[in-house]
Amino acid sequence: MTEHQYLTPEGFKKIQEEIEALKEKKREIAEKLKDAIALGDLSENADYHKLKDDQAINESRLRELEEILRTSEIIENKQTGKIEVGSTFVVIDESAKKIKFQILGQKESDPLNGIISNESPLGNAFLGKRLNETIIFKAPNGKVKQYKIIKIL
Repeated sequence: MTEHQYLTPEGFKKIQEEIEALKEKKREIAEKLKDAIALGDLSENADYHKLKDDQAINESRLRELEEILRTSEIIENKQTGKIEVGSTFVVIDESAKKIKFQILGQKESDPLNGIISNESPLGNAFLGKRLNETIIFKAPNGKVKQYKIIKIL
């Protein structure tokens, strides 16, 4: 069973573009394979074997991306007043530092840039919370952090 995933419209489009590029590469590999086969004796044809490996990698990635699109839900920020997948929000931590977060699906997360996955412990802790709520979060490393939600964009 494949897990359900979330993508922004931009993330969905990016995957579609990668699929198109892989399909083009697939056509190029097929043409090169024809040329390699025409040279005969495939047992000692290094180009042929390299192309077959490239073809397998390309096909695998293509299937993976198509499965992601098939099982994904496109999300958009709905402004419901609570934090959901797709929400962007600002918190203030216990040291009075403002931090901006966005919660997206796992495929688009980038924690170093404040984009956290809905499946991460921190992302999950924020889901469903509202303006002015405070969460106390215990990180997997044991550190305890406190965040107050000061803005939901």
